[in-house]
Amino acid sequence: MKKISRLIICIGLLFCFAVAAPAAWAEEAVQEVELEGKSWDDLMGDFLEYYHVAEGQVTIGYYNTVTGEEHYYDPDRYMVTGSMYKVPLTMVFADKDAAGELDLETGATGGFKYTTLMKGAIVDSNNDYAAVLWRALGSYHEYRRIIAPYMGEDPDNVDAKYYENNFFTARQMLTCLKKLYEGSETYSYIIELMKAAEQSEYFCRHEDRYEVAHKYGYLADDSKGVLYLNDCGIVYTEEPYLLVCFTAGAEKPYGILSNLCTLMSDYTQYQYEQRKEQEAAAEAERMRQEAQEALERAREEGRVPEASAAPGAASPQEAEEEAPGTVSRAVVLAVLFLLCGGLIVLAEVKSGSFTWKRLLLALLCALLSLLFWVSSVSSGV
Repeated sequence: MKKISRLIICIGLLFCFAVAAPAAWAEEAVQEVELEGKSWDDLMGDFLEYYHVAEGQVTIGYYNTVTGEEHYYDPDRYMVTGSMYKVPLTMVFADKDAAGELDLETGATGGFKYTTLMKGAIVDSNNDYAAVLWRALGSYHEYRRIIAPYMGEDPDNVDAKYYENNFFTARQMLTCLKKLYEGSETYSYIIELMKAAEQSEYFCRHEDRYEVAHKYGYLADDSKGVLYLNDCGIVYTEEPYLLVCFTAGAEKPYGILSNLCTLMSDYTQYQYEQRKEQEAAAEAERMRQEAQEALERAREEGRVPEASAAPGAASPQEAEEEAPGTVSRAVVLAVLFLLCGGLIVLAEVKSGSFTWKRLLLALLCALLSLLFWVSSVSSGV
């Protein structure tokens, strides 16, 4: 009887969970958004209003790596980071490898190879592996000091809250991503690991059009009933952009992360296409103006006639060049006909059988030669 009661209770709890699942796990499909005529701030205002975001629940950072376009929403609020701290942590060891202080491929610490620890920290989000790495740098406080420059902070002058716990701001995390992207050669191993991490969740939930290198952060604080859900990464659109988003107790954090990435991908591509169209139009206008200016200069210098001749007709200069050749050919032909007529007359006189008929034939040859010459000159043949 007790077993049956327990079974009924379990089924009831499962049913209640299914019917009244926490809003944190709810997620809508991708929303169609009109981008024309809207700024980044306009889009963010509409987006956050749609998700009923209250003050302190969300912070965002965006950066276009090609144009330098940069935007923030509540960028300097310290938020619970979750596992995103593993990005700057692994970057420290990549820099040590580049400086020759250790070898990621063959070196080890705490009984594990560096590559094993880094893969476990980024791909599997293993906290134990990450702890081995930061302990290799010293105390927790020392580890935070070491990664401060990666976050764009002076370890001696950073806000005291930075050292309180695992806290970062959106601005700090975006600064870290800039360093990661700009040092892609040094951090290539980390970026490849980020491309392999959770490719169907968080930023990647809906965004399957572009490659995404990201590292999420997750922490459920049962004592406060708050879910902290974050993500940061590089999205490889035509112009790769960096994106950071922290959430703390938001109503639908999974929907916020996934749809924010899709929205920012659409926004980045739209801006790219608009700029390309404007550049193409500007280039066409520049070429048109250059051609017009060149034509005007040629006319001023007299190199272009004011009125164009009919298609296929020779220019006056060409006609002048062709005329002598045409006249010369006509003269030669006329002389040949005259010569023929003269030879006929001469032959008749010498033979002693000269008649008026043959004389008329000779005159006809001369007349034909004259007519041919006149016709040739007038027709330009």
